Amino acid sequence: MHIVFPSLLIIFLGFYYSSTFALYPRRKRATQCLSSQPTNFTVIREPGRKLFDPKSIRESYKNINFALRGPIHLRSIEIRQELQRGVRKGFQDVIFSNIVDSQGTGQKPNTFLRQVLSLVSVPQLMNSSIFPSDVVQRAKELISQMKGNTIGSMTGENGLEIVRIKVAEFISKRDEIPVSFEDIYLTNGVSGGLELAFKLVQCKDVDVGILTPNPLYPLYSALMTQHGLTKISYNLNPDRAWSLEVRELERAYDNATCSCNCKVRVLVLINPGNPTGKILRRQNLEEIIKFAYSHNLIVFADEIYQHNLLGDVPFLSVHKVAMEMGPPYDKVELVSFHSISKGYTSEGGLRGGYMHLTNIDKGVHDVLHKLLTVQQCPSIVGQVGLYSLVSPPQNGEPSYDSFQREIADISHNYKQVAKILSTELNKVVGFNCSQPEGGPVVFTKFKIPQKAVDEAEVQGTAPDIFYGLELLETMGISVAVGSAFGLSPTQHYMRLSLPAKVEDIDKLVVRLKSFNQQFLEKYS
Repeated sequence: MHIVFPSLLIIFLGFYYSSTFALYPRRKRATQCLSSQPTNFTVIREPGRKLFDPKSIRESYKNINFALRGPIHLRSIEIRQELQRGVRKGFQDVIFSNIVDSQGTGQKPNTFLRQVLSLVSVPQLMNSSIFPSDVVQRAKELISQMKGNTIGSMTGENGLEIVRIKVAEFISKRDEIPVSFEDIYLTNGVSGGLELAFKLVQCKDVDVGILTPNPLYPLYSALMTQHGLTKISYNLNPDRAWSLEVRELERAYDNATCSCNCKVRVLVLINPGNPTGKILRRQNLEEIIKFAYSHNLIVFADEIYQHNLLGDVPFLSVHKVAMEMGPPYDKVELVSFHSISKGYTSEGGLRGGYMHLTNIDKGVHDVLHKLLTVQQCPSIVGQVGLYSLVSPPQNGEPSYDSFQREIADISHNYKQVAKILSTELNKVVGFNCSQPEGGPVVFTKFKIPQKAVDEAEVQGTAPDIFYGLELLETMGISVAVGSAFGLSPTQHYMRLSLPAKVEDIDKLVVRLKSFNQQFLEKYS
């Protein structure tokens, strides 16, 4: 032992000093190298050229086209600004029927949600006697979960746990199936959830195909372009009120498998439909779930319009139907989306939503957590709004009766508006639409004379955009046309968001009828 220890010490010291002396010259050379650098750099940059220019941006980003924000929408903003500056036109205001922004067009905010948000934002107001006790209780619960007891603090990347718990309870009650809050992720609206989901389905070595409905809400097309995903359209049937037929899913899937160099991984369902307003029935949902399971597809279920029911057809979530089908279909992999941007809340500006993962591998959850850490946290204001949606006043609480009256009034109003607007549109020459079942929109077919089609071609634009721009310039009505939703230029459709008030229908319909008559006379 006495002989071994000194030997080891000698070896260690020898290694240390030899390493040190070996490194020293490199350090010296590095120092000499740094000191010998010229102080004046030769400029090799082109005069006037920007380093940050469009050529340096990825093509997929430059190709993004959120068509609802296209030429009609952009021109409508300009016209509104012109009117504000006093420019005289044949109308006094712009009717924004192209975007579903219900509060922006007159729907009143939900009192309960705004009261909870007010107290969380200004806790000192709790000392007043103007707020009901159930509002105070919820505000206190939320504040107690926030760091520093303030809405200005940041939450965890998943959002506040209490909000996730309430979302899980909301889904459990709606679907009559237990749900874990661990499967709930809070997002900045549905669009924030979709952004994350599309990132997760990309593959390292193969292009990914996404089965999407046609017509399609253009946010999906924009996100798929951004992430380099391939859109595979399945056509909804306009002759059957935009129904989704499984044989059409089979056709689209088989065609993509044979002709596209991609792996089809996802089936997108929008229920109730946007822009069609169609609600999927149970039998139809069961057929779709069987199709997805048998073709190893992940289902993305956009259910943002579930509180915008306009008739007697009930909403059923994909989650509920799949779980009730039992094995093996209750194992279908599913991501569901919802938010406060529509329905009786319609708080699109607060950016509150959630995504619910069902039968998704733990490893995917782990990667999702990493993506969320980059975003740091979802909007805490949106989280408060979402909490109010999924934790409404209960029977016996002081806000319950007024809350129920508000919801009933909004629901009754939109049902009336949808019925009257559909009826009136069908009186316009060349227009044909069915009453929507869900969603605050009407999707109608209309006629464009061949002379107008020819003129649109001369101007280098789609015929429906040509019609929409003339409608805007003449009558101040901004609409979303069918080509924005991916329909062929030969299919002439437009989506109109429902006015928030029945009395606003007359102004819209009178202007539309007058313009359409002038347009048909001009181009017939």
